[in-house]
Amino acid sequence: IAYYNYGRLHFILGNYKLGKDLFLKAINIDPYYIDAIYNLGNLLFETKNYSDAIKYYNNAISIDTYFMKAYHNLGLTYYKNKQLNDAISILKTSIQIDPTYINSYITLSQICLETENTKLAEDIFDKLLIQKPNEPNIFFEAGNFYFRIKNYPKAELLYNKTIELDNFFYRAYNNL
Repeated sequence: IAYYNYGRLHFILGNYKLGKDLFLKAINIDPYYIDAIYNLGNLLFETKNYSDAIKYYNNAISIDTYFMKAYHNLGLTYYKNKQLNDAISILKTSIQIDPTYINSYITLSQICLETENTKLAEDIFDKLLIQKPNEPNIFFEAGNFYFRIKNYPKAELLYNKTIELDNFFYRAYNNL
């Protein structure tokens, strides 16, 4: 645990080389130490070493098939590595495993925007708004999506719903 804790500390401080070495020591002691594996993936992502980050996120998922943060970060890493089909596939898998994990929906919708698959993004937000009718962040992100595709009336409606749910959600006021 000490190697892992020091690895996290150095990762947070931006001393990536030492952080990586300490995570690897923790993993060498316990090859199933999922926190060290996952955080090494995060460190590799942060340093734009996407191919190695993908390996560590996949390793974390092989240890815990319900580790939603690892699925999400794997999808995000595929996206940053321009592997859009893999990103979409893993994020869809994430949503099937845990339909309540919001970050996977949001990242998937961003990828859909980039790939001009707005229909899939609309479907994602429609499902998410039904599942989480009291979550202002979802209404806000949906508003952002509709704003980006120039459906301004729907964006305005969603921003107003965000404010209705949380009248201190200043970003929604700014976007109106």
